[in-house]
Amino acid sequence: MKKLQRMTLALILILVLIPVIATHLAVAFETSAPNLNTASAWAQEEIQEAYNKGFIPIDLQDNYTSVITREEFCRLAINWMECEMVKSIDEIVNERGITDRMGHTFSDTTDPIILAAYRLGVTNGTRTPTATTPGVFNPSGLFDRQQAATMLMNVCRALGANVDNPPLSDYADMNDAAIWALDGINFVRANGIMTGTRSEPPTFTPLSNFTRQESIITFGRIEQNEMVFNPANGYDYVDGDDFYDRPPVNEDYL
Repeated sequence: MKKLQRMTLALILILVLIPVIATHLAVAFETSAPNLNTASAWAQEEIQEAYNKGFIPIDLQDNYTSVITREEFCRLAINWMECEMVKSIDEIVNERGITDRMGHTFSDTTDPIILAAYRLGVTNGTRTPTATTPGVFNPSGLFDRQQAATMLMNVCRALGANVDNPPLSDYADMNDAAIWALDGINFVRANGIMTGTRSEPPTFTPLSNFTRQESIITFGRIEQNEMVFNPANGYDYVDGDDFYDRPPVNEDYL
C-alpha cells in the first residue's frame, strides 16, 4: 500500500514539474541577445539571429555601435568559423596541414586566436612576419571598412570558397582604397556581404570605421550567400534589396 502511495506521489510530482520545466526551457531558448538596446534599430534582428547561432563573443554582446578593434574582429571571425564548421579552431588549422606559418609570430601579441587567424590567412597583421623578423598585429587598432572587406574575403577563402577574380564593383570612391583592399571590396560587393551608401553612384568609404554590429551582421550574411558556399556556380551580382533597406547615409550602413 505504501509503495502504491509513493508511486502515486511521484507521478503527481512529475505531472506538476513537466510544464514548469518546459516553461523554463522555452524561456531559455527565447532569450534575447544581451543589451540589444545598444544596437541600431535596423541591426537588432540580425544581431539576434547571430546570437542564436552562438558565434558572438560574450564581450561583444554590448555597445554594438562601438568601433570594433582588430583583435575583436579576429575573435569574432574565429568564433564564426568554429560555429560554421562545428570544429575547434585547432582542428580547422590541423586539417589544413598548415606548416609554413607555424613558427611565425607577431611582436605585440601571443593571443592563440590571432595566431590561428594568421595561420589560416585571415590576417597578415599590419606588418607581415618574415622568416627572421616578427610581424606587428596592432590588436587594439581600430578597424576600417577596407580591412573588414579583406578579412571577410580571407575567411571565405579559408572555408574553401573561390574568391579569385571577383567582378569589379561600381563604387565611385575606389581610388580611396588601398591596393591590397581592392579584391576584398570587390568580393564583398559582388556577394552582397557588404554594400555601401545608397547614393548614385554608390560609395564604399573604405577608410570609415567598422562597428561591432556591422561586423556581426556581415558574418551572418556569409552563410546566407550560396555564391560563397557553392563557388562552382561562379559569381553573380547580388542585388540584395534587404541590404539596401537602411536608414539615410548619416546612419550606419553596410
